Amino acid sequence: MKKRDFFGGFFLGIIVGVTSFSALQYSGSAQKTEVDAVQGMQKIPNDKTIKVSSEDARLHKLSQAEIKITHVSNPYPEEKSGDNWWYWVKDEIVFQLEPFDVSSEMKKTRLFFEYGIHGNQQLTIYLWEKNEPHKIVLNTKNGERSVYNKVLDISPASLTKLIIVTNGAAKPLSKTDSRRAAYTISNLKVTPV
Repeated sequence: MKKRDFFGGFFLGIIVGVTSFSALQYSGSAQKTEVDAVQGMQKIPNDKTIKVSSEDARLHKLSQAEIKITHVSNPYPEEKSGDNWWYWVKDEIVFQLEPFDVSSEMKKTRLFFEYGIHGNQQLTIYLWEKNEPHKIVLNTKNGERSVYNKVLDISPASLTKLIIVTNGAAKPLSKTDSRRAAYTISNLKVTPV
């Protein structure tokens, strides 16, 4: 690859990224025309035209957005370390969600969280789509740290609540920490896909 081609592609990527970011920040038909005109003129080194519409950029932004957690009930207070956060949970944790106003193309939801178990138990997850619960059961083992990361056939536009319940008993966290918990939930993300 020629040095000129590499730098041309590099700067083109920056221009497309900045232009796409601008398209997501500012609304209006004049902005859409300007962004589409700039993107339509750009060439990559092998003379192919890049075609990225404002709608494509908007959908890409939505696919990276998370459904907002508006309230959490029943756990101990949230703990954090850097970008990581978690809850110690005795028996049940409830995440109230703000339904996501998405395009009709976003029909599924990705559920991601990390969990740690204290004692053999079963975790049951209930995802509430309007008034209908969807149930997921996780059989776990003592001391297990795991990740749940799946795309579910649940519309993000109607997802209102996520509940995680255990059939296990809460145990003291340590000799020096008298709190009792059965499991931890960490870094939960609910994302439209």
